[in-house]
Amino acid sequence: MRVPDAVGLLPPWERAAGRSLPDLVHVTQGPGPQTPCRWLLGTLPDHPHQDVEAAAWLVAERLLRARFARATHLFDLWRQAATTDIELTEAERNKIVPFISTAFGLPVQPVSEEHVQGYVAEFVWFLIASEMPSDGRTIRRIEPPGFYVTGPGGDGLASYELESGTLIFRLWEIKKHVVSDQCRQDTPCAAAYGHSPRRCRDIDLLRGSDAQPRA
Repeated sequence: MRVPDAVGLLPPWERAAGRSLPDLVHVTQGPGPQTPCRWLLGTLPDHPHQDVEAAAWLVAERLLRARFARATHLFDLWRQAATTDIELTEAERNKIVPFISTAFGLPVQPVSEEHVQGYVAEFVWFLIASEMPSDGRTIRRIEPPGFYVTGPGGDGLASYELESGTLIFRLWEIKKHVVSDQCRQDTPCAAAYGHSPRRCRDIDLLRGSDAQPRA
């Protein structure tokens, strides 16, 4: 990862200011409506305009801002402690810990690494789906990740309005892919992915199917 020298001297929270996640990482759109498999592909190439540290900070800041919700004074305390040399008092720490430990655990009480990865992936999806331009559709509502990592339901739900005025929704399911087997060429998304690993449903961080709500 390279960033311009002058910019690289700044801390990640300053480098992330005013930028979006798709701007900080390399995100490209899939083939679109000509195939049944719509997707967004995010990669981390060695690009001079890419800043993974700033992207990580942006995700952390947005995620915790959402978790603190209306307790903005506690979010401000966390951010101050994260970006300065000011230490939290024991009373302040006791107020902040419940908002963090339920998702990420603590050094003395870790939680499942799989759950942490899943929760961060859900929020990465939420930011990219919110900030990436859509092809001929306008977001009318997008559900943010829940407060608990193991909450029921899909991993993401977005409602769109098409140019025709039709309303559709897309329900997203995030899967962790850890194998390198090649998918067969006769799978539905093989053409879209070229040489995609395994099956389409196992590798898409950002993929969903359009559906119209029933009356």
